[in-house]
Amino acid sequence: MTASHYDYTQTIAGLNQAIQYRGKSKNLSVQLSRVLHRNADQKTGLNGEIYRRASRNFIDNTEIDVQRRETAGWKLGLSHQHYIGNATLDARVTYQQGMRWFGAQPAPEEYRNEGTALPKITQFSATLAGPLTLFSQPFSYQTQYLRQISASPLTPQDRFSIGGRWTVRGFDGELTLSADRGWYSRNELDWQIPLKGQSLYLAMDYGEVGGRDSDALLGKHLAGSALVLQP
Repeated sequence: MTASHYDYTQTIAGLNQAIQYRGKSKNLSVQLSRVLHRNADQKTGLNGEIYRRASRNFIDNTEIDVQRRETAGWKLGLSHQHYIGNATLDARVTYQQGMRWFGAQPAPEEYRNEGTALPKITQFSATLAGPLTLFSQPFSYQTQYLRQISASPLTPQDRFSIGGRWTVRGFDGELTLSADRGWYSRNELDWQIPLKGQSLYLAMDYGEVGGRDSDALLGKHLAGSALVLQP
């Protein structure tokens, strides 16, 4: 079981006076998992989750009604880990279904058919990582793929977003591309350089979004990279 409560406050400079924007959220989830198969080289597991989430936002002391969220639902996932020589492959598929449980309320977008608090979302991810040697130098690599599919019109909280540290790097995350479905690929190469305790890190990422209203976005594709010297 996991429970969290989060409050935040942001003060924005207004034309005549400062405006206080604040919000609070509560999350509660219960998870169960079971190992279906295990041997020396691989492991397969099944996991389930029931969740409830609630959030409210205010400008000064006035609630922003269209941003109130009370949602609930369940998730079911299948995971597989496989050791292939020195490399490790992790794959996962997850299905999410929103429900009207525990006092969950319709999303404001439902009245305009622009979103739903009863999403049906499928996500697939795979990560391959391991060491390698190039030109007698020690390197490590990791490549990750994530795809989201949904036939439901989604609210902003459930849409697939790219452009930031955890999706397509090279962007600050302030402006993102977001839509009902999409995918990205993250690729990293890490060189343990001869300087003690130093490594040179190269990342190259690419992602796309699509689905309802995506033609109105500034674009549907992002490519980014990063080069970092880190201790």
